[in-house]
Amino acid sequence: MKKILAAVMFMVIMAAGAASAAPEYKIKVAYISSESHPTAQAMTGFAKDVDSASQGRIKVELYPNGQLGSDRELCEGVQMGTIQMVVSSTSALAGFDKRIQVLDLPYLFTTRKAAFDAVDGELGKKLNSYLEKKGFLVLGYQENGFRHVTNSKRPIKTPADLKGLKIRTM
Repeated sequence: MKKILAAVMFMVIMAAGAASAAPEYKIKVAYISSESHPTAQAMTGFAKDVDSASQGRIKVELYPNGQLGSDRELCEGVQMGTIQMVVSSTSALAGFDKRIQVLDLPYLFTTRKAAFDAVDGELGKKLNSYLEKKGFLVLGYQENGFRHVTNSKRPIKTPADLKGLKIRTM
């Protein structure tokens, strides 16, 4: 009986030790990009930085490849509190407030700097306030490449190169 009691006490002590080593907070970060995409690479760095800065008290769990759903479903998860962070496209966020679509207008920005100046400035503040009313806190914007034409047939260097191609747009 003493051996059983000692074994149980040892297990309780081990469980208590494991519990104290567990992170105090967990942050689920979800996105539809693959692990090789720059978004995933940035989130991997983010997770390591948070772990290091919090001395292991905060654990960032990454869910790439749409494991937890589509862009829209991930955003809904943030609204419900089942996901703490999402890296989403502006087109998905526009489903919650149509005014966000302004960022998807073609030729809106002439340079990368102009785009970041806009989203980091008054335009971004205004758009962020719309999303905040829907349950989102925007931490920042990232570039996923300016819109460009891709296809599997030939290079596109001039408008004439588009002739005969079927193109899908947003």
